[in-house]
Amino acid sequence: MGRLILLLTLGVGIGLGLGQEAQAQKPTIQSLLRSDLQGIPGQETILEVLTIPPGGATPRHIHPDGHEIVYVLEGATTAEIDGRETRNYGVGEVVHVPPNVPHVGRNASTTEPLKVLIVRIKDKSKPVMVPVK
Repeated sequence: MGRLILLLTLGVGIGLGLGQEAQAQKPTIQSLLRSDLQGIPGQETILEVLTIPPGGATPRHIHPDGHEIVYVLEGATTAEIDGRETRNYGVGEVVHVPPNVPHVGRNASTTEPLKVLIVRIKDKSKPVMVPVK
C-alpha cells in the first residue's frame, strides 16, 4: 500500500512538473504600443515583442484585414505562409504577412528562444488574430 501511495505521489508530482514546463513553453507577447492611425479612420497600429521558446510555434492563423510585419531581434524563425515557400529568417531580417493569409511562425531552434518585433496595421473593428485549420 505504501509503495502505491509513493508511486501515485511521484506521478502527480511529475505531472504537475510537466504542466508547469508546458506552460513555460508557450509564446509570450509584450505589448509596446497600440495607437489609432491619424488620417486613416478606423485603422490602428500595434507594436509587440513576441518571444517563442525553443521548438515552439504560433498556432496557424490569419490577421483579418490586417498587415503583419515581423523583424527578427534574436534567433531565427521559420515562416510558413500560404502561397509562399517556407523560409527561415534570421536576426535583422523582415517578413511581411499580408492580410487574411494563413500562416505559422516557428522558432527554428530547439535550444534558443526566438524574439521578434511585430508591427501590425489593422482595422480596429477586427480581431488581431483568428485561428484557422
